[in-house]
Amino acid sequence: MTYPEDEKALEKQQEKTEEKQDESWQEKTRRDPLAGIIWPVILIWLGVAMMIDRFGLLASIPVLADLSFWALFSFGAGVILLGEVVVRLLVPEYRQPVGGTIFFAVLLMASGISQTVGWSVFGPIALIGLGLILLASSLMRNR
Repeated sequence: MTYPEDEKALEKQQEKTEEKQDESWQEKTRRDPLAGIIWPVILIWLGVAMMIDRFGLLASIPVLADLSFWALFSFGAGVILLGEVVVRLLVPEYRQPVGGTIFFAVLLMASGISQTVGWSVFGPIALIGLGLILLASSLMRNR
């Protein structure tokens, strides 16, 4: 036998659970607008990189003349993601764990630069940089 009070409490609990599950994308981006900005910026960068490649603008810069479209896009996307990391570390409202984003950004940048410099040079530099970034984030977290 169930009591009406128990049924009301159960209904309230179910409503709260449904509200949490029904949280829309718009609500999430309202709380963290940075998450809703980064991927559209990367798509815009994709279009810009395509235009740079299409018009042959890389050939006019001697250092970047050998860079392919995908290398340019990959490096730029990595820079955008590192920008997100910097904002997340500097702005308390947007603070979240950034280890995965740092790893992905360094991986993208490494794949972009490796075509120009070569993995034998850039690989160790990327690993050292990634280690320093993770060490710094660990030290900041312990403060």
